Amino acid sequence: MVVKHLLIYFVSILLLIVSSCGSQSTKKNGNKSAEFNSQFQIELKGRNDFLAKIEIDTNSLHSKKKNVNIRVKLSSKSKFVIDTTLKGKSLALIYLQIMPILMKAPYESPVSADFKYENKKFEAVDPVEGSKIDTSLLLSFLKKTKIKDNLSIDLEKRKFYMKPLYTSDSEEAMDGKLALEKCLKSVITLKFEEQNYKLDKDIFATWLHLDSTMKVKVETDPMQTYLQKIAKEIEKPLSEILESFEKNDTTSMEEVVFSRLNINNEINEIVKLIPKGSKSTHELLMTNRGLPKGVRAGHQDFVEVSIAEQKLWLFKGGNLLLETDVVTGNKKHGRSTPPGSYSIQYKARNKVLRGRDYESFVSYWMPFHGGYGLHDANWRWKFGASIYESRGSHGCVNIPSNLAPIVYNNVKIGTPVIIW
Repeated sequence: MVVKHLLIYFVSILLLIVSSCGSQSTKKNGNKSAEFNSQFQIELKGRNDFLAKIEIDTNSLHSKKKNVNIRVKLSSKSKFVIDTTLKGKSLALIYLQIMPILMKAPYESPVSADFKYENKKFEAVDPVEGSKIDTSLLLSFLKKTKIKDNLSIDLEKRKFYMKPLYTSDSEEAMDGKLALEKCLKSVITLKFEEQNYKLDKDIFATWLHLDSTMKVKVETDPMQTYLQKIAKEIEKPLSEILESFEKNDTTSMEEVVFSRLNINNEINEIVKLIPKGSKSTHELLMTNRGLPKGVRAGHQDFVEVSIAEQKLWLFKGGNLLLETDVVTGNKKHGRSTPPGSYSIQYKARNKVLRGRDYESFVSYWMPFHGGYGLHDANWRWKFGASIYESRGSHGCVNIPSNLAPIVYNNVKIGTPVIIW
């Protein structure tokens, strides 16, 4: 009996040991399944050679005492863009920080369908897919993804790109096309004294297209060119007006008033009339102005710039040497050209102008007040009228490249510069 009890006792001990070993083995294996590599990588590939590598320090990820460390390396169009390290309490919060970083790579926004006037009708222009990442979709995907193996994401295949809002056969686009076709029925007669100018589809049809909301948009740049030609026909040149006065007779000059076409206001009026699709007669909008302030002040050599008219006048020896359209500062962006009386500080050739968000090479540089100056702008092909309101300079006075040398060669240090 004793032997039997001893046998049962030893068998129980043996089973207990085996059970204990099995339990330890299971626990050890369980820990192994929870282990991670020291670094986990997410690779994003996309259009325009877009490549982003997100390297996650998994040691910090599973340490309650540390922030999660993530390194983001970004390149686009085969060029390095950014390399930065982020820290946060969770992956979700860091993923949220990554999204704006991804948007620092150059991208093209998607463009909806449009219509272009060709062969006497409006032809559809296909939408542009662009390369702007849909960060909301990408963020949602990353938050749902578990970290176990390195991950490679093809943004194209996953359809993680923003899509154009409208295609050419969408209801909004078709309504827009009908509105464009209605515009073609408009015939506007522009009148000035005894002169008439007929503005119809043969002139303005190519100015028309749809905006991002599928509403009619009339391009103002070609309209400006059209109106500037009319202005040259109906306006008496300043040089002829000046010939009527003695150079030193500043008293009578104060009383001189002559008319000029108000191109900005005229553009706004025509933009309203074209979409109506009807015939109309419209008196050209004129504005009265006086002689340049420098002339009235008796200056012989000076440069004068009118912000309202987007004009520059260059006088030498009391004679008008040059009158030209210019582009001044963008008021909407807080970059207005400062009004006032200044003078040329110095002159320089072939200079690179640098600012917080720009770098521009100019051939002729004539500063008149701090960082503000007169210079050529070979990146512009249009000047004058309302361009400065949407695509103005950073505050300088942009002069057409072919005329900038005339200004440069006829001013010197101390030449007055009048801005108003």
